[in-house]
Amino acid sequence: MLECSLRAQWLAQRGPKALPSFLHDGARQRLNLGTSMMQAAWVGMSAEIIERLQEDVPSKGELDEQARRFERMLNDFDSGTVLYTFFRFLSGLSHPSTSLIDAYTDTDERTRAVSLRHRAALDGAEATWTWLIVLALVWAWSALDSVSSESPDRHYLRSVARETGTAAMLELSAEAKRQKFLDEYEAGRRPRT
Repeated sequence: MLECSLRAQWLAQRGPKALPSFLHDGARQRLNLGTSMMQAAWVGMSAEIIERLQEDVPSKGELDEQARRFERMLNDFDSGTVLYTFFRFLSGLSHPSTSLIDAYTDTDERTRAVSLRHRAALDGAEATWTWLIVLALVWAWSALDSVSSESPDRHYLRSVARETGTAAMLELSAEAKRQKFLDEYEAGRRPRT
């Protein structure tokens, strides 16, 4: 949820070059998946499909590095380092890791015996989980709302964000704002004939 909401915020705010780079990366990933399926001899995958997938990959954009690398994308936000830390923490609990093992094991200090738990022990992290879920929902909904006609839910989302101690829309870094301004200016110029 957090990753999707942060990507939605980036797409809604970063300017006209964000979406083409996002689409390029998605098509590239689709092609890579098709190639892997072909190598694995999946039934139904063919050279013709791979060729069509290659044709569907749009040309590279200027923000491809941000679209492809999540940490680079988050650097476009003032709070990018904190956001990436949340992402890394959650990744450690959703991928095979020692953090995940620690959550499901107990070690008796005296005997050093290890026992498994049926449920993860995250030492009171329930409030943190709830807070992160609310943040992700507010950020994703706010990103959608910002590109919707007349921003129908803006006031409600701002009040929820205020209650959780955040902003409905994340703040771009000074450099990302500068680049966005230049990108929008360039996109609005008429081509010379």
